[in-house]
Formats: sequence, C-alpha cells, structure tokens
Amino acid sequence: MTAGLEAVLGVTRRTRAANHDRFQNEALSLPSPQEESDTSVEKAIANRRSRREYGTQPLTRQELSQLLWSAQGVTDRSTGYRAAPSAGALYPLELYVVVGTPGVENLEQGVYQYQPEEHELRQVKSGNVQSRLRQAALDQEDVEDAAIDIVVSATDERTTQKYGKRGKLRYVPMEAGHVGENIYL
Repeated sequence: MTAGLEAVLGVTRRTRAANHDRFQNEALSLPSPQEESDTSVEKAIANRRSRREYGTQPLTRQELSQLLWSAQGVTDRSTGYRAAPSAGALYPLELYVVVGTPGVENLEQGVYQYQPEEHELRQVKSGNVQSRLRQAALDQEDVEDAAIDIVVSATDERTTQKYGKRGKLRYVPMEAGHVGENIYL
C-alpha cells in the first residue's frame, strides 16, 4: 500500500498488525457468491457504464460479497486461482472496502480488508474515512457519496521478486485493470 493511501485510510503496516490483534476474532464471513445468473457476458459488457447515481439504501452483504468475489475471489480452491488473472499467480493486489453512508446492512462504517482465501472481511479501522478518501481522489464528491468505495492497492514486491521492474510497471497495473473491469461487470 502506498504511503499516501496509508495516510488517507489511516492504515499502515503497524496499525494493520495492531488492528489484526484487536479485530482478530471479528472476521466477518461473507455469503457465498453466485456463480450463475440470467445475464450473459455479452449483455453485461453491452450494459457496462460508469454510473454515478447512487440509491439511498445500504448494500446487502450478498451484493458486497458478489463485488469482492468478482474482483479477487478464489475460483479454484485446489490452485488458489482467483477471479482476476495475475502474472505468475502471485496476486500482489489487496482490496479494502471503505464503508460509509448508507453503507452495507449490518456492517459498521470503517475500513475492511478483503481476505480472498476465506472470503471474509477483517476490519482494520473503524469510523467513516470517505471525506479523506475524497480529498485524495482529487475531490471527487462521488467518492464521499457512495455507499462503499473499493480501494485496490498492491504489494509490488510479490510480483517484482519474479519479474523485476516490469512486474511493477506492467503486470501490477494490468491486474488492477482486470479487477476494476470485473467489479464493473
């Protein structure tokens, strides 16, 4: 996670470790994702748009579960493969969910780290940080107004250990793009 993002979210390696102990027993399991729907891939692609009109109702845990699984969920337990491809299956990306207002049913405001292997969330910070995230996102009010924000960060070393500099400059950004597209679809 970059230093700037750490400051915005109020989450550093040190606070993650401390909060891991604090919230250790509070892992939040997510409902199982749906792996079938009545919408074809072609229809999803044709309808994919960036929309910035939000409802006033909180997301359900099922909706949050589906978004996170689509982004980085494990799709093959035997190999650990995930929904989005990764160079060398090294998976440098980490997802954080910033829950604001109206948020997610039965989930307090705060910052949560998605744990793909367990398909669960771990709270790493409590309270609403969307206004700080908005400032970091060039003052885009939509960032503050959304029920949630999904923040994609990377630990580049997971990829650079095998692919060197090109891993950081090429593969990690491509993987972030795959994750973003999966969330949209």
